[in-house]
Order: sequence, then C-alpha cells, then structure tokens
Amino acid sequence: MDDLSQDKNINSLINNEINNILDHIDSSLSFDSENPLDTETNMRDILHNMISSIYNSIINKYLASIEGVDNVTPNKINDLLIKPYNSIEFNSPDIEKSIIKMYETLQKHINKEINNFETTTIALLNQKAGLGQFETSKNAYSVVKAMYKDNIIKPKTVTDFKFSVNILDEMLINPIFKHNITSDYLIREIISKHILDEINLEIEESKKIILQTSNSKMSKFEEIFEKINRVEEHVSDDLDDPNSVRYRYITKKLMEKINNVDSNNLDNLSISNNIENIINSENLRDKGFIYAVNSLTSILDKYNMSYQFIENQSNNRELIINEYENDYNAKLPDEHFQISLKYFDSNEINSHKEIYNLKLKKLDEEITKIFNVINTINLSSKKFGSISNFDNLYNKVKKDIIKQKKLYGEQFKEYVNTNSKEWDEISFIKPDKSNIERENPVYEYEQNHLKNQLVNMKKKLEKKYNHEKPIERVILEKQIDFLEEQYKELACSINPYHLQPGLLLDVNIVSIKKRQITLNRAKKVISEFLNSISKGLKCTDSLNISSNKETKENFTYI
Repeated sequence: MDDLSQDKNINSLINNEINNILDHIDSSLSFDSENPLDTETNMRDILHNMISSIYNSIINKYLASIEGVDNVTPNKINDLLIKPYNSIEFNSPDIEKSIIKMYETLQKHINKEINNFETTTIALLNQKAGLGQFETSKNAYSVVKAMYKDNIIKPKTVTDFKFSVNILDEMLINPIFKHNITSDYLIREIISKHILDEINLEIEESKKIILQTSNSKMSKFEEIFEKINRVEEHVSDDLDDPNSVRYRYITKKLMEKINNVDSNNLDNLSISNNIENIINSENLRDKGFIYAVNSLTSILDKYNMSYQFIENQSNNRELIINEYENDYNAKLPDEHFQISLKYFDSNEINSHKEIYNLKLKKLDEEITKIFNVINTINLSSKKFGSISNFDNLYNKVKKDIIKQKKLYGEQFKEYVNTNSKEWDEISFIKPDKSNIERENPVYEYEQNHLKNQLVNMKKKLEKKYNHEKPIERVILEKQIDFLEEQYKELACSINPYHLQPGLLLDVNIVSIKKRQITLNRAKKVISEFLNSISKGLKCTDSLNISSNKETKENFTYI
C-alpha cells in the first residue's frame, strides 16, 4: 500500500506541474482556435512522459551514487556501528568528503536533467533547436560541420540537420588500419604503442615516488620532457646492429623476414607465412573498424533507431546506414536518417581534395558562362529566335561574348583582377593568401563569391525583363536554379581540406520541427557512440576547472 500511495502522490505531483505548464503556455500564446496547442501531438502526454523519464533518471542516478558510497568511504559501516561513540572514527574527514561528493554528483544530475528539459521544451515551442544540445564536450574540436536548415520541399514544417565529426587517429580508443596495410608497418605500430604505454607507466611510477618523497607534483611540461628523455631507452635508429634496443621485441632476422613477405608464397612452414597467419588470426588489421561498426549498430538498436538498408564496405573501411532502402529524399517520410562511417588516411584525403577542387572549378566555369551570357544580353538588343535550351542560347551569343570582352573586359573576365580594383559588383576582392592558406585552402571566399554571383544574375534578369517572360529569360532562370542546387550541394558537403586522418561520422537527419523524434534519438546515439570509440583530447584541464567551479556554486543551493 505504501508503494501505491507513493505512486499516486508522484502522479498527482506530475499532473499538477503539467497543468501549471499548460496554463502558462495558454496564457503566453494568443490563438483564436479552441485548442491552441499542437493538434497533431498531445502536449499533455509529451510532458507527462518527459517529466516521468526525468524523475526516473534522477532516482536511478541517485541510487547509483548511494551504492558507490562504500567504494569512496575508507571505513566500513560495520566498524562505525560497532564504535558509534568514537568521534575520531565517526567524524572522519574522509566520510564527510564522500557524503559531499555524493550530493555534488546528485546535484550535477539534477541540474543536467532540468537544463535538458528546459532546452527540449523551448525547442519544441519555438520549433527550433540548437547545436549545443549535443553532448560532445570532449570531442568538440573534432566537429567538422554541423548545421540546421529548412527542408527544400517543406521549409515551414520540416528541418534538415547535418552533423559531421572527424575522430583523429590519436583519439581513437581502438586504432583503425586500412585493409591493405603491410605486416611490417602493422607490427611497428603495435610495438610503438606498447613502448609508449610502457613509458607512461614509468612516468606514473615516477610521479608517485616524487609525491611520496618531496610532497610535490610533476608539472605537465616536466612530464612531457621526461617522456621525451625516456624514448632513447626503448628505441634506436641503429638498423644494422642486431643487439640494438630497436630489436628488443622482435629480432633483426625476423623483422627482415617480415619485410620480405611474399603473398604468392604457398610454403606454410615458412617463417614469414606463419607470422602473417598470427597477425590474421589476431584480426589486428580489422578489429578497430569492426569495433566501431558493432558499437554504432548496437547503440542504434538500443535507442530504437531501426534501419532498412546497411552496406558494410569492410575493405574500404566504410559503413552506410539508411533508415529506408529508397534514398530519394522526395519520396521519403518527413522523419528519416542517413548515417555513414568512413576511415580516411592521408592518401584518401588528398584524392578527395583533388575531386573537390575539380567540382569547384567546374561550377565556377558554368556560373561564369551564364554570367557572361546575361551581361551580353543586357548590352545588346539582339533577338534570339527559336531556342530550346541553354546550350542553344550560349552558342547564339558566343560570338557576341568574344566581342563584348574586348569592349567591356572587366565584366567578362573569368577571374577577378585583384590589381585593378577592390570590388567587382559581386564582392570585395580577397586579400593575398598566407602560405598555410595556400596549402590548405578552405574556399570560403570562392563559395561566397559564387553564391553572390547567382543572386546578382537573378537581379539583373528581373531588372531587364521586369514582368515579361521571354523564352531566353525562362531558359536562363532554369539554368540558374539548376546551378543553385549544385552550389547548395557543394556548400553542404564536407570540405576535405578540413579533414585529418581518422574516422569520419556523417549524420544526415530530416525531422518534423514540432516533433523532432528522430533528431532527439540521434543526439543520444551520437553522444554515446563518440564516448565509446574516442578518448578525446587531453587538453581538458581548463574545462575541468570550470566544471568544478560550477558544481561548487550550484552545490551551495542544495
């Protein structure tokens, strides 16, 4: 009966809070209809489920924190019960610290759930969400692109979301290798990682000794220099000496055998073949990517994000998951997602850079082509007769373009002459690039210039023809619309100059603004997946300090 009465009290409390929230919303919004709230969704059910889940989450985390008290308390409860009057035992500072820590943890969970509830409610009411809702604090540096935009087909009711994060090689918990990586390179990587782990263990032991003997701590810079100084104890550049520390784990003779592995050698008793068999049996090449794939699919199942299409290109280290088999957006529901997971090495990134450069160059050429056609039409009163497409129109004005270039060269140059003027009626001229920008161009200026050109061309057509719709205007506007779509596709794609060797997670979601069902589930999937495969960057001292300050300030209000 006590449990039933407690449940009734909880439900009564939740219902009272829901009534207060709905009354506040009703008074804040002005609608003429009898039911001012969203008719497609029962707001009362949404709020009830949300508050119930938050309450259960807080209770579970509170119980979990209580269970952990024994782990942080140095004295056993039995000892306290046996000696309750021993003030030294009972008032131990360690016990007080553990209790404070428990309440601090509880306060963190309460504040976090309250903030999530407020953010979700505001986002639903405003039909707008923010990128700050994604819990990617330790992986924020890895975010390549994240954006919300209105859906092209249904801009008022549906939103498109893109989230791309590049987990660098050094941040991966389980390293990923390409399928065709050689055995000698793989073994060197394993040995190198083992040596770094050994050095880290030695440094930890040194830090303990320093703390015990001098009661002082090793600074971060001292730790880095100490690691560098210990490298010579474990590795060497001497390739010829078989007694070199370089061959501490694998002898020089075996390393030479590994370097000369012949895939066509069918001798199963050869040393090189058996070493290769050991590597294959341990699955050293594939287990990093297998772990990432298994982790992502299991988390999707956990949050009920089912899918109808999955393609695992294991040799290419690429995974593609679509909620629906059909990938044509116009025929898909308003709630769907597409996820891709791909590992890039330096060679692949360089090849994607070349493709990206070619795409941008071709788009620039096509926009310049129609730009010159419009300028030619504006400067002439020629009648074009029968034309059916843009190519017909361009061929008819091609000779005029050549003539006009001689008379009005500045308007027809394919590239802006930065030495002659600072503005070309489209945008201001870009300043000279630095050496770093030349090696890693981001093309932000070029993309903005192309976008402004498209806008400027539409304005020119409206100014020349006003309300008239001759065939040449229809053809030109159709071509501009096509180029706009191509530009948007390029602008929304990932610039490979922003990538570094590592794993790329690319998530594309279409979601209804008033519901955001898929979007809210995807946030949890992304956060949990990143935490499962990435150890994050180590430069988090300032973040820890700020979070501790915030915790202490919040703790004073308990």
